[in-house]
Amino acid sequence: MAAQTFQHQYFINAPIAQIYAHLKQPESYIGLSPLIVAVSDVQQGHDEQGRETCSYVSIERFCFLGFIRYDNHIRVVTTFTQPERQMISNVDSPFNVQVEFTFDFQPQANGTLVVETVKAAAPALLMNFVVSQAKAVQLARARILKARMEAGS
Repeated sequence: MAAQTFQHQYFINAPIAQIYAHLKQPESYIGLSPLIVAVSDVQQGHDEQGRETCSYVSIERFCFLGFIRYDNHIRVVTTFTQPERQMISNVDSPFNVQVEFTFDFQPQANGTLVVETVKAAAPALLMNFVVSQAKAVQLARARILKARMEAGS
C-alpha cells in the first residue's frame, strides 16, 4: 500500500454555519464533487464517542477513453467531529482504495477559511490515478462550493 497526504485551503465569503450545513447533506456532493452523480442508502447515526455520523453510498462516474463509462460505488462515513469546526469523511472504494477528507473551518472577518486535508491510501499501481483524481476533485470542490455559498451574497 502506498499513501499520500495533501492539503488545499480557500476562503469563502459565507459563515461557517452555512457551509457546514451544506456539507452535512450527502446530496450536496452531487455536482460538488464532479465525479459524484448519485447518493443512496443515507443513514444517520453516532460513533463510539457519541459524535454524529452520516453514512451513505456515493456513485462516482468515470469515463475512460471518452466513451467507456464506469460507475464506482463507494461507501462514505462522515463524522462530525467538532460541530461547525471540523468534519471527516472516510471513503472506502473498490480495489482497496481508502481516502480521508478532513474539512477544518476557521472563522475569518468576512467569512470562512476552509482547510481541506486529503489522505489517500491505495495499492502502488493505483496510487498515481487515485491522487490525481482526488486532487482534481479537491480543487473543483473548492471552486464549486465557493460559488454555491457566495451566490446571492
